[in-house]
Amino acid sequence: MKKIKIISCYFGSLPKHFELWCESCYKNKNYDFMLVTDQKVFSEKNLEIKKMSFNEFKTLINKKLKPIIGFNISMDGPYKVCDYRPAFGIIFEDELNGYDFWGYCDLDMIFGDFNKFLSQDLFERFERIGMNGHLSFCKNNKKINNLFKLSGAEYSYKKVFKDSYSYIFDEMRGLNKICEKNEIKFYKNLKFLDCSTKTSRLALNKNLYTPEVFIYKNGGVYNFYLDGDEIKSEEFLYIHFSGKNIPLKGDLNTKKTLIIYSDKIINVNKELNNKEIIKEYSEFANKYTETLLLVKGILKKIEKIFLKGKAKQLVILYLKPLWYKY
Repeated sequence: MKKIKIISCYFGSLPKHFELWCESCYKNKNYDFMLVTDQKVFSEKNLEIKKMSFNEFKTLINKKLKPIIGFNISMDGPYKVCDYRPAFGIIFEDELNGYDFWGYCDLDMIFGDFNKFLSQDLFERFERIGMNGHLSFCKNNKKINNLFKLSGAEYSYKKVFKDSYSYIFDEMRGLNKICEKNEIKFYKNLKFLDCSTKTSRLALNKNLYTPEVFIYKNGGVYNFYLDGDEIKSEEFLYIHFSGKNIPLKGDLNTKKTLIIYSDKIINVNKELNNKEIIKEYSEFANKYTETLLLVKGILKKIEKIFLKGKAKQLVILYLKPLWYKY
């Protein structure tokens, strides 16, 4: 069986659902997890805590990368850490000694049952698994650990590592394109729930106008929704909250069903076996209310871009000006 370690770096106050994130790590006993953080939390079971301040982490990156890339990296804030994930194989080479694969992940998520979605055959056949920053895996060898230096990305690693802005280098703008250009054995089709950023409620883009419920039960992540009068459900590898910081309400009991809302995670005793219960627990109200939420979400994004100094970031991510050297 392949030995795999998944790494997350998080500085500042931990998410309000952190306890459940940890619990979902513990359930996946065949995988090791490592959280690099400046917060006072402790290692337990298969989750290792590596205590480090943001500045200490920046120093570590420079120590590991400068001899290879020849310059000091730029990292003004924690979100920039994502751009350095493709280099984790080098940055954490000591911690990854003896592992066949390493991965990176977010904390605004809950893991489901890995054994149902990540077969050993995937790790035998592919060099990279997953195409999103929420959760991706890379083969732990010299070739893949140095993949970030190859051509193919919209911006070269030199541009990305010298600039304080985010380039989404760990996924679609960077490593994904490098894998495609260089014919890396790349598996893209992980089955996960990625909650919409278009609305304030927890929703999938395909179900914006449909009653739906997200649950965590017996170590699995599920989506229940109505298709007309019919109840449909699917199980997923994980659920990604897309930046939503969702608190736990009451004592956590993972032996019972947990329903995940946009503003709370709660235990429930009812089975989701009829459409009235789905409607009762769904955050969806009606199409009119949903449309208002969508408009509100768009306005909030515009405010963030133009009133909070994010205009250059927009250009970097979506317009890709011709005067940059890639």
